[in-house]
Amino acid sequence: MQQALSEEDAASLKGAVDAALTWLDDNQSADKEEYESQRKELEEVAMPILQRAMQAGAGGGAPGADGGGDEGGGGEGGGDGPSVEEVD
Repeated sequence: MQQALSEEDAASLKGAVDAALTWLDDNQSADKEEYESQRKELEEVAMPILQRAMQAGAGGGAPGADGGGDEGGGGEGGGDGPSVEEVD
């Protein structure tokens, strides 16, 4: 996925993650609302970057960018995986 990230996006994402980890280390006794607030702040930075990276990866033909992958599929049934209705 790093191939799909621009240097600026990678730096922004790394900075946000590092800040969140530092906050977690410094605030281990914080209450649930504080944790949720920090999670939301991280998501506000990370989600747009990750969405752009996924779109760039899918459009650029990066390996594994289709979201399928080979892990855990079992391989039977051709290329069609189960739908949500079939899983129930």
